[in-house]
Amino acid sequence: MKKQLLKISALAVLLGAGLQSNAQILNADAFGFELTNVDWSTPSNPTTGPGNIVQAWSQTAGFTQSNEEAHSGTYSMKAIFDYTAGNPTPKLQTFRSNTNKEGAFSLTVRDYLVSAWIKVTSGTQPSQLNLAIKGAGVNIDISAVPANEWTKVYTVITTVADAALGDNKNWMTVNYTGAEPETGACTIYLDDIKIVEYNGIQSYTFDEYYGFEGADAVVDGSIEPETNGNSSATGWFLQHNDYFSFSDEQAKTGDYSLKFDSAVGAAEKQIQGGSEDTEGTSLISFAAGDYVIQADIYIPSGKSIPSKLTLNVKDNASSVPATSFKAAVINIDPSLTKDTWHTIVSETVTYGQTTDAGSAFKLKADDANTVAYVDNLKWVDAATLSTTTSKIEGASVNASNGTISVSGATLQAVYSITGQAVGTSGLANGVYIVKISKGAKQDAIKVVL
Repeated sequence: MKKQLLKISALAVLLGAGLQSNAQILNADAFGFELTNVDWSTPSNPTTGPGNIVQAWSQTAGFTQSNEEAHSGTYSMKAIFDYTAGNPTPKLQTFRSNTNKEGAFSLTVRDYLVSAWIKVTSGTQPSQLNLAIKGAGVNIDISAVPANEWTKVYTVITTVADAALGDNKNWMTVNYTGAEPETGACTIYLDDIKIVEYNGIQSYTFDEYYGFEGADAVVDGSIEPETNGNSSATGWFLQHNDYFSFSDEQAKTGDYSLKFDSAVGAAEKQIQGGSEDTEGTSLISFAAGDYVIQADIYIPSGKSIPSKLTLNVKDNASSVPATSFKAAVINIDPSLTKDTWHTIVSETVTYGQTTDAGSAFKLKADDANTVAYVDNLKWVDAATLSTTTSKIEGASVNASNGTISVSGATLQAVYSITGQAVGTSGLANGVYIVKISKGAKQDAIKVVL
């Protein structure tokens, strides 16, 4: 499982003008605290080398190279804070390894992502990690770093031209700052400091957006950390972030899904999305007509099943006056099998006007033990479900006049959207799931009567 990241901020830092950006901006072995034989000389360092990279960079004593914990490699940098004794705050300055300049680096005028991995093994950590670049503060909030697991923290910085600086003359200060307890002690490890070019928020297709792949909108492959979902980055506003979160614990497709957890208490809660104004992104845009919504849902064993999924979409956001939200509702079968993905489908909803709007997505929990993962929200033209071609070559399902039939394959079973087995004739209007087979191949088709 990927670890969550913590806290983004935008800062301006004075850096060299006209510098060339390196493919690997920082020396990975040095900023991963792996180097054990580093040389330096006074006056850049109050002691003389050789020694390990932490000794080489130390301005104020208190940090040590340690093999007790490491995010990668063999070593990390360890600090023990005794708040009661009022120990001085240790500090590194990376220009101090002045023989081979392991701590020097080049940057250009642009945005960068500055990150590091932290593990707290005892006590309460200071509130901030400072990775200042040439003395200009780059403070990262680490107050929410959980105990006993490696967590990646980061911030985005914007460099500003400084003609007084030349190539490879940037350096970093490393120390902890901010609020700290008045008593007690803390043991904390730091590893793998990195600076990478940051090219802004990623763009996602409509399917990726409603598959919640925008979870890694800031850092590819890492879950977006902002408590409200960072709607400016992901397009989703997690209005009730005590219930909803992005997750890589389960995913029907891609890397991420939306997790709903009612540990706070039984309730119906929502998130909001679809606010972009460009077709093919998160904008919901389709012509007037009959539609169903569908979603993939996963319930882990030992957890309760949400009783209802609702997707509210405006019938026409641009009409005057704007028409109200229309609710597409899925009453979820309480007997769904746990630990597997299910595709659930709403009844048909008729939109009287062209829809061009955002949405509000809701889940209802009837107890405080409800957990669900949701993926791949979709709007499906109901007319296209009446005769559906299967992924089994030559097979199709036909639905009309209350009867479901199959051609080119064997009909195994028909289920209502709540998962109940039904017959193939005399059926009421609604959405059905038809299971078919041909030889060793199987398929499940959704149809609308």
